[in-house]
Amino acid sequence: MPKIKKAASGKYEFWVDLGRDPLTGKRRQVHRGGFATKREAENELRRLQNEADSSIVVKKQQANVTFEEFSKDWLEWYASTSGNKPSTIDKRQTSLKATYSYIGTIKLKDFNKIMYDRFLTILNENYEPNTLSNIHIVVSMVLDYAVECGLIPTNTARSAKKPKTVKSLQDIAGDIEEKYLTRTEVELLMQAAKDYGTFQNFALLHLLIYSGLRIGEALALETSNIDFKHSAVKVRQTISTGVVKNVKDFQLQTPKQAPAFETSN
Repeated sequence: MPKIKKAASGKYEFWVDLGRDPLTGKRRQVHRGGFATKREAENELRRLQNEADSSIVVKKQQANVTFEEFSKDWLEWYASTSGNKPSTIDKRQTSLKATYSYIGTIKLKDFNKIMYDRFLTILNENYEPNTLSNIHIVVSMVLDYAVECGLIPTNTARSAKKPKTVKSLQDIAGDIEEKYLTRTEVELLMQAAKDYGTFQNFALLHLLIYSGLRIGEALALETSNIDFKHSAVKVRQTISTGVVKNVKDFQLQTPKQAPAFETSN
């Protein structure tokens, strides 16, 4: 039981042990002084004890929250504070959804390195390396936020290592062949667009193939961005799409490459 004492200065003071922090395990000892009366010291002591009791209950409840529940709260906070484009928020949301069938029901307090390493191993068996990397990044961001909020002591994802799959030369060659069209395929595609599509579709396809523009950059072009005399295109903006809170959103954003570059046919 803490005792309130009268200091040499004539003011009242006390030391109080507020118990162990439920997450760090460290004892919290607090000193308060400078009270003109003993009643003032008693009121402050009572307030600190009530606040500590409430904090312990809240932290225990929050530490029991599942990863899925907390990650959804984090996504709302991230969307409102990060300043990222809607398309980036959408990618984070997609990556998080991919985790829920594996770790969605696990409580924050139960995360540990062995469990997380196993999680990454399972992902490696079901997803491509880039997708695995995106998932790992967003989970780590969520756990970092949980640490900042005082809900968990450390981020177990920080010390985890992503599994690496060594590809054979045949695999690499197959990946390249799947990603790119041959010249013959491009010619067939252009002819089909010309024969069966609209002029607008043909023009857009022609621009994408011969300029290397992203679809969002091409769709965001305005007449002022095109130099017909020198056959040049100035990329100043892109159309960004994303799904935030189930609302489809289209916005003009700055392109990924800055400052704006020029490309010509």
